Amino acid sequence: AGFTLDIRLPRLQGQMSRKTFFLVLKDRECMAQRLNFKAPFTATPTDSPEFARVTIPMRAFDGKAERYGRPVARHNLDFSDIGEIGIMIKGAEHAGIFKLCCKRIGLYA
Repeated sequence: AGFTLDIRLPRLQGQMSRKTFFLVLKDRECMAQRLNFKAPFTATPTDSPEFARVTIPMRAFDGKAERYGRPVARHNLDFSDIGEIGIMIKGAEHAGIFKLCCKRIGLYA
């Protein structure tokens, strides 16, 4: 079981390098404590109008609670009580112009 994202990273200004993004999840407890759980995924620049499907298993979030980028000891994410879903990118290596298109975020069994 896990998440699916239908994404596209259009090639802009000759951009060639892959980018690493993070699917960010918060259950209601995380929201109250300013914590989050992140799982990475990559996107490759393309000229195609087609979206690519990325899968992220739920176990990718196990034991990865953070507060402002620092690990925090906490029980695993409560997937039955998700209050917030987001996508982020971090790191100076990702500076510059880019656009990530996300058509759909879904679940798989």
